Amino acid sequence: CCTLKLTLTSDKHLGSRNVLIQLNDPDDYLFQLTSILGEEEYGRFKEINKLHFDFTEFPSRISQELKECVSTQPSADGLSRPGPKKNYLSLNLNGVVGVLQLMQSDAFGARQMLALELHRPSEEEHKRYLGERARTFEEQLVKCKENEDELRAELNRWTSEYKGLEQAYVAEVNEWKCKVKEVEAAKQAEATRSNQQLLSQATEERVALERRYESQIQSLQDSNKELNVKWAEL
Repeated sequence: CCTLKLTLTSDKHLGSRNVLIQLNDPDDYLFQLTSILGEEEYGRFKEINKLHFDFTEFPSRISQELKECVSTQPSADGLSRPGPKKNYLSLNLNGVVGVLQLMQSDAFGARQMLALELHRPSEEEHKRYLGERARTFEEQLVKCKENEDELRAELNRWTSEYKGLEQAYVAEVNEWKCKVKEVEAAKQAEATRSNQQLLSQATEERVALERRYESQIQSLQDSNKELNVKWAEL
């Protein structure tokens, strides 16, 4: 199973209007089938396929039908059975000729809406096709390179912004750590000053208490001496 690309192109060549139908495989540059349907040939084509619209409507009508095509899976008997009123494509290859059928399936079965006979292009046409594919590839390559440059520039910008944010974050964290240290140091200094004040106050109270008791002890000692002297005189 492969994915095929169908292209319809309308042009006017030497006073005659044509529709170019191209079928190619995006993954295989050597695969190409083409068909040119001219306005003069359309009457017979319309009659064979039982179409009900004129040549001028052909590209838009077929494009609309192709948009409604859906992928189908073969059933057990090998037949494709899409749901009601579903369009799908069928390609039959026979050497250099292929027949592309636009089918419609409904509750009553499948019917052919139209059939296009496609041929492999001439060597000149195929070279032109490959040249167009090469130009398209080069354009896509240039666009990819431009996108790559844009993405790289965007990545560099985001990287620069990230580094700036990272540096700002590190600086802010360091500043916060310094502030924490300052607060802790201030608390420690305050605690030290408070302890020193309490120690100094306790020392002053102890000294005052010692002095008061020393005075009382001295007074008692003096009184004791006087009593001893008086006792001795007795």
